[in-house]
Amino acid sequence: MGFWKVVRLDKKFIDKIKKPTLIVGLPGVGNVAKLTVDLLVKELKAKPIIELESDAMPSSVKINKDNLIELPHIYIYGAFINKQYFLFLAGDFQPLEEVVSVDFSITVLRIFKKLKGKEIITLAGIGLPTIPKKPKIYCTSYSKKLVDSFNKSLNLKTKIYNVVGSVIGASGLLVGFSEKKNVNAVLLLVETYGHPLFLGVDSARSLLKLLNKKFGFNVNPKLLKHQQVTHERIVKTQKSREGANSINNINYIG
Repeated sequence: MGFWKVVRLDKKFIDKIKKPTLIVGLPGVGNVAKLTVDLLVKELKAKPIIELESDAMPSSVKINKDNLIELPHIYIYGAFINKQYFLFLAGDFQPLEEVVSVDFSITVLRIFKKLKGKEIITLAGIGLPTIPKKPKIYCTSYSKKLVDSFNKSLNLKTKIYNVVGSVIGASGLLVGFSEKKNVNAVLLLVETYGHPLFLGVDSARSLLKLLNKKFGFNVNPKLLKHQQVTHERIVKTQKSREGANSINNINYIG
């Protein structure tokens, strides 16, 4: 028995979907993936069409904009843009326990296969010991052919061996399991700062510009705004961290 229950929220929209592209942006390093996909969902007016529920949710709740308590959620949103269907996987958390994360990824792939999806694009951050001035974006997959096809005219970095090791969480697992399910999938990794309090706004903007170019979303990256207090504090303490040998060559992925 799996850990995840699939709740259909908009059956009419689900029944209309043809060959959708799924873009995945769950919380992780710098929250770069979440920032990017949350903004796309908002600006493209994507509708929640599927909810993924689980007994293996985090042991916490969130405080919403109305100052009230909510349980964390994970939704698949749907939108029809530029004569194409898009799905966006977004939420307040991503499962990190190994068995739960594997089951989550397989559940998402089953949904995608039932919808006869076209391709999956997962987003994640590479955590660096310093804040990157010009965040690099890397593209990888289980197939060089898929990387070359996606990367056509985008000029992304593809030599990722020895830049990162393993990729933790659903962003990597979804691409890894896609090979067995015969699903086209790529992973986009963007450099960001690996501090747990840091929001990688500039890195998320880079991802958004890339997706705008690829799919013609035309969403303004400037709508992603810095949280000035947190950002300035982290920048202020960065120099002292740069000299710490314990983190100099570590990349955190998510």
